[in-house]
Amino acid sequence: MSKRLGADVTLIYRRTRAEMPAQCEELVGAEEEGVEMDFLVNPLKVVGKAGKVSGLHCIKTELGDFDDSGRRRPVPVKGSEYTIRASSVIYCLGQKLSLGLTGGKLDLDKRGHIAVNKRTMATSMPGVFAGGDAVNPSTVIESVAQGRQAAKSIDIFFGRAGALYDQPRQVVEVHYDEDAYLKTIARQEPQLEEVDKRVAQPGLEVSRGLTLDEALEESRRCLHCDRDQNPEQEAVVSEPAAIEAML
Repeated sequence: MSKRLGADVTLIYRRTRAEMPAQCEELVGAEEEGVEMDFLVNPLKVVGKAGKVSGLHCIKTELGDFDDSGRRRPVPVKGSEYTIRASSVIYCLGQKLSLGLTGGKLDLDKRGHIAVNKRTMATSMPGVFAGGDAVNPSTVIESVAQGRQAAKSIDIFFGRAGALYDQPRQVVEVHYDEDAYLKTIARQEPQLEEVDKRVAQPGLEVSRGLTLDEALEESRRCLHCDRDQNPEQEAVVSEPAAIEAML
């Protein structure tokens, strides 16, 4: 948005493009609109005087060993400090847990998130369970999975079986060529407005989404994930396979 409002924008990131936690289309779209990107650079301090920003003091980095996030840790390069001229600085450095939420009674991990038993989502306080961003800022899917596991653990905590009351599974009849959807029909991707329009009209909805026909096709692709599954066999627990069978 800053670029669309007329500013010259430089994005700095302490790792490489490959480690950046952003969707590929977001990076491509930003570059198309003229956003400069400097990788392997870490900000040290904002430079300014009398309440006005004049620059951002940075240091170059190189990638070291892997950290808890599964990405390689950025390591400062000694003697590589420099200053970028700037009139405004916008921080985007992740998020931090508000300690007021825990009341000081819950153990935290070394990253400052609520520490939990990953199998049960139980915290250090009996009867308190946690999940989602307070435990590990990640994806919506992971948060939903943690909530589901916590719900089972809460049920067990109250002396029940730890079972979620799902509706009986029903097989969906399909009336189209599944092989075509798996192999030959291309996925439909939402299209962005042209770069000139995105830059010239800051309030424009830049994603044009899918047409009705495209949305229907993608729904058909998405809603047949129960193919080749027999519901009667789902509850059967098979014996562990012999090692020879795995080779």
